[in-house]
Amino acid sequence: MQVPERLAERAQFALRVRGDSMTEDQIEDGDLILIAPQASAANGEIVVALIDNEAATLKRLYHEGATVRLQPAHAALRPLRVPAAAVRLIGVVTAVLRQTRAR
Repeated sequence: MQVPERLAERAQFALRVRGDSMTEDQIEDGDLILIAPQASAANGEIVVALIDNEAATLKRLYHEGATVRLQPAHAALRPLRVPAAAVRLIGVVTAVLRQTRAR
């Protein structure tokens, strides 16, 4: 998939989405997300985060004192609340690309 230059300006890499935890933010399984590497993010930003250096997740980030809430955009799923020290931010989503299928 070719990424438009104006979208690629901030992004350093792209990831393919797996799962449906962000569907209410119009991020679907199979979408390509562009990521700007950052070590911090503001409340409410959509981020890719690594939990305990093992599991990567795509969620909205909220700082809550000594914990971080990683909020899915899917009514059937619960937020992840983890100690802030257990979360390493990979980056912030700058764009979502979806390839349409020909009929």
